[in-house]
Amino acid sequence: MTWGPVFTLLDENAAISLRVCAGGRELDLNSKINGGAGVALWDVAEGKIVESTFRTGNSTNANWLNQTIPLNSPGLEEGKQYMLVGIDREIRSYGWFGVDSIMAPIGSVMVADPNTTHKVTLEFTFDEPGNWAGWTQVGASGNPTSFVLGNTPSNALSFYIDSQNAGAGFLASTSPTDTDWNRPTGELISPTFIIDGDIIEFMIAGGSGDGLGFDLMVDMLGNGIFTSQKTSKNARDSHEFIYDYWNVQDFIGREAYFSLWDNVGNTWGYIVVDNIRMINFLGTMDSDVPEPGTWLMLLLGLGALGCRRMKRSVFPV
Repeated sequence: MTWGPVFTLLDENAAISLRVCAGGRELDLNSKINGGAGVALWDVAEGKIVESTFRTGNSTNANWLNQTIPLNSPGLEEGKQYMLVGIDREIRSYGWFGVDSIMAPIGSVMVADPNTTHKVTLEFTFDEPGNWAGWTQVGASGNPTSFVLGNTPSNALSFYIDSQNAGAGFLASTSPTDTDWNRPTGELISPTFIIDGDIIEFMIAGGSGDGLGFDLMVDMLGNGIFTSQKTSKNARDSHEFIYDYWNVQDFIGREAYFSLWDNVGNTWGYIVVDNIRMINFLGTMDSDVPEPGTWLMLLLGLGALGCRRMKRSVFPV
């Protein structure tokens, strides 16, 4: 997803207008790969998409479509904080979106200072050769040199999102030097950290079996015992990355670590993650309320944004 600045809703009788170019796939939050593409409002306090505000394009062409989001839509309340988010949970044809000309009446919303929001408080990109930022290996089996921290294999493809190279390294439950990618098993864990963000987002690929997973382990009682509070796996057996995220607001202030685990030693017996980021959305709101009656371009950092399929191929297909 692509996140715009935080704003406070001041006038529920107004509406946000925008232009959307997308394939007309409707939102399905239960699917990571057939879940639609478009834009919606994100409830900052609740940490979720307001589904009634989702807008997409025309399924029959890729032309721009004028859309509005009434600020009295179900799930919206005056005085609460929201963001416009671009959503791509779609891999089928027209599985992308574009958005432009985002407008709201002055006085209907109050936009936060973008310098105080969207802070990345934790990040693992795995792009620097030999630097794994404290991740360690536990429970390795099979080839003793397998399931190690390693960079992108020489035969892997680059990572591209809308033609922008997002890095070539990743973290995988295998070894770049092992010719059998399925064989290694075990667990990779990150250093511990304190949760201080609203969401954790990441890319995931590889097998989708029950013996594979990427977990957030949290010390819920402050006694040094970590339990899995969030888990994710690939939505299908695939060499292409898909986007996923966790709402972690309920765990703010608690100690945690990531676990990438692999108990599968046969076909599709590996899991891969990349671009792990924890993001804090909340910021300090400006006390000056603009006068109503004219129009304000929402500075959402999305101008004429086009978001292609958010994926990359890990290995040649």
